[in-house]
Amino acid sequence: EDLEATGLSKAEAEEKVSQTMEEQADRQVVRKKTMAMVSVVAQERIRKVANTAEANGISVRRAMNAVLSMDRRELIKGVPNVESRIHDVKAQIYSFAVGYLDQFRTKSLGFRQDKAGLPDFIRQMFGKDTGNASAKELAEGLMEGIEYARLRFNAAGGDVIKREDWGLWQYHDASKMARVSGHTWVKFILDEKDTLLDLDKMLDGNGNKLSNKKLKEVLGRAYEDMVSGGILGNNGPTISRGHGSPINRRAKERQLIFKDADAWMKYHARFGKGDIFDHINGAIDTLARDIAILEILGPYGEATVKFMDNLIADADARGAIAGEGSKAARSQAWMSGGSSSLKNEYDILTGRNSIPEGSGWFGTIMAANRSYNTIVSLGNAFVAALGGDFATMNATAGYNGLSTTKMMGRYLKLWTNLGDSDRRMALRGGF
Repeated sequence: EDLEATGLSKAEAEEKVSQTMEEQADRQVVRKKTMAMVSVVAQERIRKVANTAEANGISVRRAMNAVLSMDRRELIKGVPNVESRIHDVKAQIYSFAVGYLDQFRTKSLGFRQDKAGLPDFIRQMFGKDTGNASAKELAEGLMEGIEYARLRFNAAGGDVIKREDWGLWQYHDASKMARVSGHTWVKFILDEKDTLLDLDKMLDGNGNKLSNKKLKEVLGRAYEDMVSGGILGNNGPTISRGHGSPINRRAKERQLIFKDADAWMKYHARFGKGDIFDHINGAIDTLARDIAILEILGPYGEATVKFMDNLIADADARGAIAGEGSKAARSQAWMSGGSSSLKNEYDILTGRNSIPEGSGWFGTIMAANRSYNTIVSLGNAFVAALGGDFATMNATAGYNGLSTTKMMGRYLKLWTNLGDSDRRMALRGGF
């Protein structure tokens, strides 16, 4: 059946498959070499951070923690870290999408949101001219941000090809999917009367259109993979099992090619995660995280974290052997105490050790909480800086004999009187 779908003779098909496999093999070799080189460069850069810290009397342990998260005591200066980079990348992406964020964010303490405008916005994202000038402008802004992120992702070692027919990410709620059988899920997507997919663009690895039989097999495997979280079948002996590279995860988000925006929205309503605004923001957060990990840790983040653990263990071993007194004893205790906290810190940054989401009441509460936190942190980020700023203002006001209370009032008044243009300007500036 697959051979008939190609329209080629058996000999022609075999020749084409052989040629395609050779080309793909060559490309994979180049990709693996590139990823290995980028990984080595990232690890050597981190080794330099460890050596510099140790030469200045700062523990390698603190230096490695500063590569993942901001060093609040600022002992390690000038070291790029994953936590800060995530925020920086996210701010850059949103600076392109100011209109989208301002239009669809919740207002009036979360009780009001422009949900009526979202369908036209989604249709514009999929390339359909709705005649809605506002929706078109908002979609163009977000698409600029997404393209900026794609280019930056690839510059850091990624491999996402630009597709003009791509609309939006599609994240799947595994809990909703598990409530139905794989057969029901596939049937919903391949509805005989109104399929959700663009069947002409669902291709195999050789660039050929998938036959109906093959397409059902591919979707069946996708269902098993998403519901099981990729665990199904991983029951063989293994030395270590990591969570893979962000580069590989990005390809899975484009597995299903929906025929149009309405098909995407229909699927999202049944098997998607959260509301559309929360869905898009969550996708941008994840993309910013993956870019930050690639730029700081390289394409194999977990392997780099293990490398950092080894640098710490090596420094502890040297300290225990060459040192004396309590400092040497402490190094020996660290060395024999097992792995450092880096892995846990890495899991926090990647969100891997967070409580799993579900479709039940607890999952709903956690999703709502994340949505609220996203909107609050984006729309009112100045709140996070109040502690430090107030301390500085207190000291400055006291030194100059001014009223601290009045100064605080003026400070807050500047923020609460922000108009739409001020808020948009702040977003464009990365706030």
